[in-house]
Amino acid sequence: MNDFDLDTVRAPVALRCSTQVGDRQIAEVQEVPRLAWEDADELMRNTLKGALRNRLADRVLAATGALPDYGAIGREPVEVHVPTDLQDQLYRETLARAGNT
Repeated sequence: MNDFDLDTVRAPVALRCSTQVGDRQIAEVQEVPRLAWEDADELMRNTLKGALRNRLADRVLAATGALPDYGAIGREPVEVHVPTDLQDQLYRETLARAGNT
């Protein structure tokens, strides 16, 4: 990737969802390319959130060996973090350093 390409790169949007199972907090995170998130309509964004909740249910099953409460997981909020301009800059710098090693 050349420097011109790096100037336009932006950090991905992070989606996070978690649930409490007994005394354990189990979470799942998904990164979504910024342009894909910005271009997505409400239906697509809700689909991405639903897929994240499904992976969270899979993680609960793997971690506990018990069937997850799909209804409760479906009601868990999905936190959406859109990076700031400063975070975008730090992301570009990290990619540039990784490309120079």
